[in-house]
Amino acid sequence: MRPVPRVSIVIPAYNHERFIAQALASLQAQTVDDFEVVVVDDGSTDGTAALAHAAAQTDPRIRVVEQANAGSHGAINRGIGLARARWIAILNSDDCFAPTRLQRLLDAAQDGARFVVTDTRLIDDAGDEITDPTHWWHRTLDGFLAQVDAHGPIEGLMHGNFTVSTSNFFFERSLVDEIGPFRPLRRVIDWDWALRAALHAPAGFRHLRGERLLDYRLHGRNAILGDPLPGMLEIGRVHRTVLLGLGVPRTLLASLQRNRRELRRAWRDREIARVEAFVRQRQAQVEALQQALGLASGHVDRLVLEAQARVAEIASRDQQLQARAAQLIEQTAQLAAQRDQIGARDARIEAQATTLTELTSENAAQAATLAILRARLDRIEGSLPWRMLGALKRLARPRAH
Repeated sequence: MRPVPRVSIVIPAYNHERFIAQALASLQAQTVDDFEVVVVDDGSTDGTAALAHAAAQTDPRIRVVEQANAGSHGAINRGIGLARARWIAILNSDDCFAPTRLQRLLDAAQDGARFVVTDTRLIDDAGDEITDPTHWWHRTLDGFLAQVDAHGPIEGLMHGNFTVSTSNFFFERSLVDEIGPFRPLRRVIDWDWALRAALHAPAGFRHLRGERLLDYRLHGRNAILGDPLPGMLEIGRVHRTVLLGLGVPRTLLASLQRNRRELRRAWRDREIARVEAFVRQRQAQVEALQQALGLASGHVDRLVLEAQARVAEIASRDQQLQARAAQLIEQTAQLAAQRDQIGARDARIEAQATTLTELTSENAAQAATLAILRARLDRIEGSLPWRMLGALKRLARPRAH
């Protein structure tokens, strides 16, 4: 068996396969190496447990146990029960330690500290720091730290949970035996245990102000982003625990609870009365509107009849326009037919003109030929004796039948 380490680091893990490798890597990068890691997989349904087992194969300081889902408190308490060291640190499987965190915590433990926390650095889903000072997380935490600076860490912790997360816890194991384990709370499990520890051992509570040695990841599935109502109810339980721890008599607590119930009842009654008055006002407005509508109904009816008559008139005109359009279409068709007939007639006239031109040209040619023949005949007549010419003319005359 390995020697007892100086620090046991408990990692409650649930469905953080995207982040657990980074969490383990931040531990392996510590400037102190005398520690053990107890990973408690709380019934993850993704690859978280497999990644943790893979890391344990290469680093003997890492142990992995798996259990059915029991909640964050169940996984933390199981890990503390398996831890062997005097000092316990918690690291949620979606957060990371700065390389010098364990060394600084161990240094602080040398001067009588029993419970030590540091300042934090907010990172996003990808691991990049969120630096916007107007971000709601920064504004809330700055308000808490202002109370710490003004009144000290214990009164500052009473005002609000400036420790941010159980990932910020470094404590002596014996504190768990003295104040009890982590309670089954979801939204304020860290604040509840921190208040109990700080009030139980105020001299041993340390806050390393200004040293941002924890990367707290805000990725959309954090417990603080859930329904606020259960968290408010849990805060009421924490207040009761703190008041009892401060020695406030139970009778005074009972009076405070009775006063709170009466305050809630009075608030509820006032809100009910306000809602009822609002409903009555709206009902009166509705009735007035209905009355106004009734007075105007006759005018509305006339408008409806006029509109209907206008619609009928428009429909009649539309029918007339459609009939006129049909007539125009028919006339257009007739004109097109007439145009075709005229075109055909023009074509015939053009053909006849062409024929007449050809005939005229042919007659002109024949007339020219006849003129030539007559000229030749005149020359022949002029050269023949008159007796022969008379005989030829007689031969040329047509014979009587």
